[in-house]
Amino acid sequence: MSPEEVTAVLVMVSAAEGRPVDEAMIAFWTATLAVHRITQDEFRRAVVQHYAESTYPIRPGHVWAIIQPGRHRERVERSLRAEQERSHQFLMAEIAERHNDWSAYDARYPGHRKAQVERELEGWSEHATPACPMPQVVRDQAVEFGLLTREVEQ
Repeated sequence: MSPEEVTAVLVMVSAAEGRPVDEAMIAFWTATLAVHRITQDEFRRAVVQHYAESTYPIRPGHVWAIIQPGRHRERVERSLRAEQERSHQFLMAEIAERHNDWSAYDARYPGHRKAQVERELEGWSEHATPACPMPQVVRDQAVEFGLLTREVEQ
């Protein structure tokens, strides 16, 4: 957060406490809020919440104590959403595989199957031998995505 953004919120603190906002105060708050990468919006909300609940002067530690639980909750929620999405993606792939219909999967995850086939093809092109040839399913998928042609695959 820039010193100008910190100053904009410190004006609110000054109005509540009567403390003057000077260069030393701005530098101190800018440096301490940067430790946790606190945004101006988070700072503003923490100041408002602090004075809604307390008559004590606010300090950077108070700001972090207010912000930290919300950030933790957001991280947990993001992690849960990501896990839910991975599970959904796996389930959609299983259904598509069983019914041999990848249209819904490809619509939701465009380019994903092609990237998987590219990685698989790369691995097989480096390691395939006459004794251990590339599986036909990999060849078929590579042809489907235009990564191999029928002539090249023979």
